Amino acid sequence: MLKIYSYKLKTIIVLIANLLAINTFGQTLKQDSLHLLRDNRILNTFVLSTNPATLSQKIYPQYGYVNVGANSLIGNFIRPMEANSTFQINVETGGFKVLKGWAYNVFFNYHKQFDHDLAWSGIANAYEGNPFVWADSSVGNWERDHIKTSINVATPIVFKKLRAGLTLNYEVGSGARLSEPKPFYRQRYLTLQPGVTWTLSQKKTIGIGGKINFLQEENELGFFGNSNVLLYRLRGFGTFSKAPFVSGERKRKGADLQTNVHYHHYHNDYELFISAFAAHREEEVIEGVAIQQPTGYFTEIKYGGNTVLQKGNTQNGKSVTIAYQLKNGYADDVIFRAESASYSEHILNVNLSVWNTKLLKKTLLHFTLSPALRTTDYTDHATLTKFIVTNLGSSLKVNWRKQLLPNVNLQLQPQLGYFHVISNSFINQRPNVITQSLILPDYNFFASSFTQFGGFAVLEVNQPMAGILHTFSFLNVNRFVVNNPFFSNRNSVQINYSIIF
Repeated sequence: MLKIYSYKLKTIIVLIANLLAINTFGQTLKQDSLHLLRDNRILNTFVLSTNPATLSQKIYPQYGYVNVGANSLIGNFIRPMEANSTFQINVETGGFKVLKGWAYNVFFNYHKQFDHDLAWSGIANAYEGNPFVWADSSVGNWERDHIKTSINVATPIVFKKLRAGLTLNYEVGSGARLSEPKPFYRQRYLTLQPGVTWTLSQKKTIGIGGKINFLQEENELGFFGNSNVLLYRLRGFGTFSKAPFVSGERKRKGADLQTNVHYHHYHNDYELFISAFAAHREEEVIEGVAIQQPTGYFTEIKYGGNTVLQKGNTQNGKSVTIAYQLKNGYADDVIFRAESASYSEHILNVNLSVWNTKLLKKTLLHFTLSPALRTTDYTDHATLTKFIVTNLGSSLKVNWRKQLLPNVNLQLQPQLGYFHVISNSFINQRPNVITQSLILPDYNFFASSFTQFGGFAVLEVNQPMAGILHTFSFLNVNRFVVNNPFFSNRNSVQINYSIIF
């Protein structure tokens, strides 16, 4: 009888040990897979292509997470309609799951933001491109609340070669200034992104996708205050109307259409990814309560793409990424009945990466050099204002990860960069309060060379028995202006705690 009990006890112990080993092994695999994604040692085709059908194309780690974080921004190296200091709190949850070949990726985010010493801004974001904004010369503090949710679904292979996917994004937010005349906004975004991929062969895939984004912003000014102010209705980059103001409403509405294609090819230890996109955005700004009157129309056209060539494997490899984007925006003024302002932006980014892992020492060393070239061109026809700035620079990141203990990992990622103004010019033949207070400081911002340095530190603690991975991260980035007396620096500090399961 004792032998029978002893045999059963040994069997139970062995079973428990096997279950714990399987759970530990599963957690280790999940942790390693997340490292591959975070380090960009495998191509994240979902991010590169923005095509939801690619979710089921690659083997991504299945996980869920909850993240709580805080971010602080402070310093005067800002555009004139940005806050001198900002404090943000973020709470986010989501995850990735595959069920019967169907892939699901979801997340929910709540964002709370406190802006201090924000001038000239009476709307949600003065730098989304549309120049038809409300502004007054008051300086005040803002509070904002935003919620964003996203659902991504991808099918398994159908008709032997086809995959389909759909992304649904919804964002709603509101904010208000705490001082009079207390501007207030409500903002909504609804985005649909369908996509398909077609398998040409075992090593070749093409994809095509689209996006339609509906946006609406509603503004109120003066309903919560007793003071009369001068309201500046900006109609370009220097053109404006101003008048004494008691109360009023503004509405911005529009749609953004985009199409994109990509090609993905494997060959031995090479991997090639090529994508391109084109987008067209139309917006209308309307003022008035009883009688609504259009005040301006805004159009933006964007083109771009990226190419990624990767050689090697997840342990030892190298990659080259080239990304380019061209953006053109035009403002049509209902008073002039013609184009009143325009801007263009060319951005070229290159990433050169090489990584090496030592399995016995359980370490990773990853270098990334990122040259960048950017040209910004703003023109206002009525005030004969124009500025062009071209910046060239590069940053270097070193990503080092080490397993300190069987269940503890440490990651350090120092970075250093310098961005230099190689050409700049400013013309303003009809100066006014807006060109001097908003456009000239904006030009000075873009025409500033600066150094950038900082670092990213992550501590991971694995609880394999509980199936939980704890992640503590700290990020600090500093920018110091080197050639402009109007600015000094900008500092960003971010702290996050995540539970991954």
